[in-house]
Amino acid sequence: MGDEFAMDDARGLGLYGLLSRLGRPKSYEGKIMLVAFTGTHIPLLAITLHAARSALSRAERVRITAVALAATLAGTAGTLYALHDLLEPLRKTSRGLRGYLDERRVPRLPAHHTDEAGRLMAETALVIGRLDRALRSLEQLSRRDHLTGLHNRRSGEMLLEESVWRARRDRSPFSLALLDLKDFKKTNDAYGHATGDEALVHLADVISRNLRRGDWVARWGGDEFLVGLPGTAVEEAAQIVDRLCRKVRERPLTVPQAGRITLEIRAGVAGLRDREGPGDLLRRADAALIARKARRTSSA
Repeated sequence: MGDEFAMDDARGLGLYGLLSRLGRPKSYEGKIMLVAFTGTHIPLLAITLHAARSALSRAERVRITAVALAATLAGTAGTLYALHDLLEPLRKTSRGLRGYLDERRVPRLPAHHTDEAGRLMAETALVIGRLDRALRSLEQLSRRDHLTGLHNRRSGEMLLEESVWRARRDRSPFSLALLDLKDFKKTNDAYGHATGDEALVHLADVISRNLRRGDWVARWGGDEFLVGLPGTAVEEAAQIVDRLCRKVRERPLTVPQAGRITLEIRAGVAGLRDREGPGDLLRRADAALIARKARRTSSA
């Protein structure tokens, strides 16, 4: 089947294929110019040969040849100039495709021309626009948690690496918080997994609404959430997280089968240290969360 498509694609490309195999001229515009130049000079050669074999005087043959030569040169110049402009739709389309391939820039091509070149520009812009929207939608889906709509774990890992890199570059503080929902298993066991899902969605909404511009949150897995706080030292980050915990307690979840359920989160916070990578920072935030759970368990 692949060979059949290859044969179909090559049909109608006889002269183009021949010039391409010869390697000269290299550009498509050069090939067009070569054909135009050849075509406009055939009449000159015919007139010159006819005059040379005619019974006209030498002076008349020279005059006829000179007039034909001048007309041919003028026609050639006009033809090449016109062809250069007529090839602009192909150049625009090629630049648009290259711009999308190299820089993901959707081309803006005119769509009001109705001939073959005009339709090529319009349809190229239409296809690339649809392709770009589809790719962005897929990228969005691949980076978002299907339940909460937050960044998923893969996207969170990327955000963490980028945040650490920016903090290093700008020599600014960065803090990381790892949160989990207290007694999430009990909520699932008592009210069912649907209610557990509602609790996670509700918690994600409360967290998102109470973060600052520039902060980010990702669902890390199960009932765990990772919060990045750029430009924030660990002391300030601890205050922000405490306020976040209070906001969660103040916004209970209401479900028909259970009424109002007060949610509570626990958090471990760590600030980025010198020469520390994303993995080390994450491990310290996780250790802080484990220590917080242990203190709550012992106090209970």
